[in-house]
Amino acid sequence: ETVIKSLQETVGRSGILVMPAFTYGSGPFHSETSPSVVGLISEKFRQMNDVYRSWHPTHSFCVWGKSAKNWAVIHNDYCPFADNSPIGKLYKDGGKILLIGVDHRANTMIHLAEKFTAVPYISGTSLEYIDDNGNIRKLTSPWRPGCSKGFNIVDSLVRGTTSWRSTSIGKAECQIMGAIDVVSCATSLLEKDKSALLCNEPLCEWCSKARKIVEKI
Repeated sequence: ETVIKSLQETVGRSGILVMPAFTYGSGPFHSETSPSVVGLISEKFRQMNDVYRSWHPTHSFCVWGKSAKNWAVIHNDYCPFADNSPIGKLYKDGGKILLIGVDHRANTMIHLAEKFTAVPYISGTSLEYIDDNGNIRKLTSPWRPGCSKGFNIVDSLVRGTTSWRSTSIGKAECQIMGAIDVVSCATSLLEKDKSALLCNEPLCEWCSKARKIVEKI
């Protein structure tokens, strides 16, 4: 609660505070009851008053602040990072990203660079959600984001941008940076090599498969 309230006081009600509330498809999605699996702070934020959650069965976002409800409910596209999604709007409006004690492996904004450069390993997936009558429904999303273990490749580039700053709070390095700069740095890598953001861990089946797809192009 202390972290969340500090962020709310800093942003103010005239701004917008967005946090991921991803479920990654761990059971049929229900916007009011499905817990966030990406950290206690995001799960506490999801449950707070005046916080609105976008509707996506695997990659929903919670929003607080000015026009927060509109930011959340307008995300009606099955693509998790559509232009009308909270993260899509955050990018378009020149928002900032704050990483607290984590590195770029947790920087979801980098996935937008994969979308903008149309990397060949993007593929559709089947999703499940619970409708208003309690029935389980299925739908097809045009994209399920994959592995992010290779995303630290953007670190030196992002640190070189004018928007990047950092400080330490306790043992946590806190980095703030412009969303546009992050996507620009990742895009520059993908334009040279479509496999640039894939990890090199030998046991990562997702990246191994994605790399083979790139090699066939």
